[in-house]
Amino acid sequence: MNTKIISMGALLFLVNGSRLPAQEYHTTVQDPKATTLILENFGDELPIEGYAGNDILVTVVSNSLKETPERAKGLKAVYPAGTDNTGIAIEAIKDGNTVKLVCLNAFFKHDMKYKLKVPENIALRIHTGCEYHTMVEIEDIKNEIDVEVCKSIKLKNVSGPLVLSSINGEISVVFTELSSKPISIADINGEVDVTLPSKSAINLEMENFHGGMYTDFDVVKDKKDDMKQVGGNKLMSKINGGGTDLKITNINGNIYLRKG
Repeated sequence: MNTKIISMGALLFLVNGSRLPAQEYHTTVQDPKATTLILENFGDELPIEGYAGNDILVTVVSNSLKETPERAKGLKAVYPAGTDNTGIAIEAIKDGNTVKLVCLNAFFKHDMKYKLKVPENIALRIHTGCEYHTMVEIEDIKNEIDVEVCKSIKLKNVSGPLVLSSINGEISVVFTELSSKPISIADINGEVDVTLPSKSAINLEMENFHGGMYTDFDVVKDKKDDMKQVGGNKLMSKINGGGTDLKITNINGNIYLRKG
């Protein structure tokens, strides 16, 4: 009896599974280093991994959408934010060296969750409003990353340049190497933890209003920074002789700057 139940369950799974629509979308870019990928309105966790290739691959990792209602057979779903031309509730727009992916899920539903695999040399721009609760995780990207969200930002094996901004979440960055272009990291309410190669040459500016600043780099206050301080804690210093401009600001949380 148990064997029959298990077999029937497996059969139902196979039948239902065969009806599922395609759960991936991919597009090819000819020159990743000259291309910017813009992501808009993605909610919840958003993991992005770089690799040595030319395809942008979006995979659905969670889908709570119900089957199409019987009355909707022969019709297609429409969304206020755009047109689903990928089959996974995303509008893809290619314009020259820019690829824009707009998630069409309503911000209060998050019916689908995604992960992305992108060329490691592509530039990324991710801006979402607080209603989407976006938590970004990026690794293995060797180009510019621009992220503005309300929740956490976690970057690993990146080189910059970076422009990162969060309102209410931790920002964590691990550099494998350092670009010569400026880096800006700003948080309002959360910890900021940055790891750099030990020999990184940087022009450091750190400022904190309600929290501490900690590092294992040799930091000497810049003699040119001789203006009277009014509120907060601000430090300017050249590390390893100076080089890349690195600015880290936080309002309510600690700043940690580590050697990798």
